[in-house]
Amino acid sequence: MRFILTADIWGLLLTLLILVALVGVPIWLALRSRQEADSWRETLMQLPVGALLYDKRGRQLLGNEQGSILSKSVDPAQVDQALQAGLKGAHKTILLNLNEGASIQVQSWPLGGKRGWVLVTLRDVAEQQQAASNYRKFIYSVSHELLTPLTAVRGHMAHIAQATASDEDATWRGSLDVARGEIERLTRLTSNLLLLSRLEGGQPSQRARSSLTAIAEETALQMLEKADERHITLNIEAAPDLPRLMLDRDAWKQVFLNLIDNGIKYGKEGGLVEVKLAQQGDEVGMSVSDDGPGIAPEDLPHVFDEMYRADKHRDVGGSGLGLAIVRRIVEQHGGKIVCESTVGGGSVFRIRLPIEENVTIR
Repeated sequence: MRFILTADIWGLLLTLLILVALVGVPIWLALRSRQEADSWRETLMQLPVGALLYDKRGRQLLGNEQGSILSKSVDPAQVDQALQAGLKGAHKTILLNLNEGASIQVQSWPLGGKRGWVLVTLRDVAEQQQAASNYRKFIYSVSHELLTPLTAVRGHMAHIAQATASDEDATWRGSLDVARGEIERLTRLTSNLLLLSRLEGGQPSQRARSSLTAIAEETALQMLEKADERHITLNIEAAPDLPRLMLDRDAWKQVFLNLIDNGIKYGKEGGLVEVKLAQQGDEVGMSVSDDGPGIAPEDLPHVFDEMYRADKHRDVGGSGLGLAIVRRIVEQHGGKIVCESTVGGGSVFRIRLPIEENVTIR
């Protein structure tokens, strides 16, 4: 018996092959994707945070128990917002404040590779936030309590200094100068702790349209006497017609004060501390540079850390909080700050601040 494959039969076979490809291939790919996802299951189950794994189409492949629980307590749209950012290759963090003080942090982690998978993590950060809040309150209370007696002691020391100005006993006057210097140091430290506590506590700042050039020039004038003691030249170079920005003027005066003060303290005697301001596209760029000994490579990553002091500079006065305060103020205005330095080649602090008016200041 012979079977003759007619054109109709050929057409039927071709149709069946197409149907198998259309249905079978996606199923095979889905099974393969599921198998690969299952290989992640053990890892996800061991994570100390909630975790949800998605494919490149935004379909959930798997999740651990904590991820399933936390995802039910938040708005699905917020999780989807993080997921969509991850699908575009971006890492996104969303902090959700829920009822009764609960806070959930949602983050997307693009895993890259050909699969284009995205990991979304959910973490309850309420306890962490409460601990941070308690720490800030403690620092604020201690700083406030220290500042009052320090102010009183400083006043009395000034009175004693005037009363003993004609005293010929150099030993007495030397001890008095040391005591006054230490009191000033404690006062600066306490004031900086108080300021840093307010900044990290998210207290709203008072914004007004201000000129960064005017703030820099005013601060430089305030620092002239200190610069003269080391024969250092202060130079302000500002581009004309810089836009006036919505700023916390007092905070930005503190930025320039700390950066210029650092340049004077660590710059070489008889050297130059230079402040430059210029518009760079949709940002204002600022830099404060000195010609001092520079910063060692191992110290450079830590210059903005609180209370960090390089060993070779521990004999230079300061609280160790100035640059931490500077970074906090810059970031709260939507800007970025970096430090560039080479040993023997001085240091330069560069700030980039967006011009747009809707920058959020917390």
